[in-house]
Order: sequence, then C-alpha cells, then structure tokens
Amino acid sequence: ALLKDLKKVWQLGWLPGQRLSPTEGLIPYLARNAGGYTLEAALGISANGIAEPDLHGWEIKQFSRSVTTLMDHSPDGGFYKENGIAAFIREYGYPDKNGIPDRLNFGGVHRCGDRTPITGLAMHIDGYDHQQNSIIKADGKISLVCDSGNEAASWSFQKIMGHWQKKHSRTVYVPS
Repeated sequence: ALLKDLKKVWQLGWLPGQRLSPTEGLIPYLARNAGGYTLEAALGISANGIAEPDLHGWEIKQFSRSVTTLMDHSPDGGFYKENGIAAFIREYGYPDKNGIPDRLNFGGVHRCGDRTPITGLAMHIDGYDHQQNSIIKADGKISLVCDSGNEAASWSFQKIMGHWQKKHSRTVYVPS
C-alpha cells in the first residue's frame, strides 16, 4: 500500500512547495523543509508534530542534498531543560539571517567534535565507542556544549532510542 501511494506521488511529477493544513487545506509553502511537507501533502498527510509514523505504519522522510533530521527536537537535559526554550534561544540563538528585527533563531548542522560557528556549540557523544560501534553507557547522551564547557542541551540515549523506536523503526527515505 505504501509503495502504491508513493508511486502515485512520483507519477505527479514536480510539485510546487506546499503543506496540508488540517484547517485550511493545501497552502503554498516555500521554507527550507518544504520538500518533506510537500511529499506529505501529496500523500494526504496534514502537517503535525506527532512523534508517530505518518502512513501505513511508516514514517515518511524526504531528503535532498541537505540534512535529514532524525532527532527529537526537545532535549531532556542541559540549559534548555532547566531554563526553557525562550531562555535557551536568548542564550544560544543568533539574529535572524533574513533581517527580521528582534528575532532570534537556533539551528544549523552540528557535527560531533566540531564547534558550529553560528551557535558556538559543539556536539559531544558520551557513552558511545566508535571503535566498537556500540553504546557502552546506558545513561549516555548526545550533548551540545558551549566553549565554557556548559551543557546547552542534551538528549539521553534513552530518550533518543524511545523516539526512534516509536517514530523511525519503519522509515522510508524518498529522494527529491
């Protein structure tokens, strides 16, 4: 059933950026993540933040040359957890790149061991052994750490694994 639905979308050819609103129907959408919303809209999936599979028990992920997100965006540790999203954005956010006044954003690609200039944070993984390709600490985590060593945000392995088991255990990746 999933392959039949995906084939129908493929047969439509190029689609303009759009998302399916549960209240407004199809609406134009041109943000950086428009590919995923456009694919979901073509499959009849309304935009939502539900951490569950999208269609026929499968999570639908669109990807191009950009990054594919596999993380739950809500950390369960660090400054973010202790102080909330507003304080986190004020502390680690950056001025809007499109010049919107009085707006701070947070984003960017964070790679393990590298400091991301736009946020000033580096990603660290505690409890994973790269040589063994294995988790070696059940209470390990992925952290974003600032230059002073303070943990800005972290995701415990327990939270990540729970999220992946619920949302990503059956995932289809559709190139665009």
